[in-house]
Amino acid sequence: MVAIRQIAWGANHLLVQTASVDCRKRLPAFAGAVVACVLLTGCGASLTLPPLATGSNITPPPPPPDTPQNSAATGALTPSGSTPTVDGTTIAVYDLIAKGALTCWFGPGAPLKATHIFHADVPSPAEKRDVDITIHERDTTGQAPNPRGTRAFRIALSAEAEARTRVTMQIGKLPADLAAAMEKDVVTWAQGRQGCQSQVVRPPPPPPPPAPPPKKKTAKKKP
Repeated sequence: MVAIRQIAWGANHLLVQTASVDCRKRLPAFAGAVVACVLLTGCGASLTLPPLATGSNITPPPPPPDTPQNSAATGALTPSGSTPTVDGTTIAVYDLIAKGALTCWFGPGAPLKATHIFHADVPSPAEKRDVDITIHERDTTGQAPNPRGTRAFRIALSAEAEARTRVTMQIGKLPADLAAAMEKDVVTWAQGRQGCQSQVVRPPPPPPPPAPPPKKKTAKKKP
């Protein structure tokens, strides 16, 4: 029996790996080279093994491709230049913004209703973390398990002080004029005011023309 010990320095501690080789037992094919070396030099010989993988030489796996199911986490976002602080708790400000968004952005005829999805992560008051609102592109391929695609717009609500909330916005895949209008909408709603700038730059389609009145049937005269 040969005790084979391999030592390598890890990031913070010594890593030791020990393997035992029994010259009398048949080993799997992948160990054939090790057994041959032991038999040629005697079972008391020491072997030098390849270095252990440590944090410094492990190559991380490549990132997953940008598919609809993982693009929700990888969609690039650009910070907005507007980060206002408004009165109200994060939950109260969220209620104002969500009400405005679901009416102005996602209501009947609204610019995002058919193409995007509203998603919110609202913690309980005891959790004391940010409220997160994300507008995703709607995946229309039918192949993704989750219809939320690439991030288009993100709003984070952070508790700044007693009953004060900081509103941070990030912009993803959106036309510049629509993104600017959505930023103005968020600030308007967070301050408790009314408005819908998004439907100014993207007005809803005109209503369909009314159906023509049914034609009156004329009774045929009997001969």
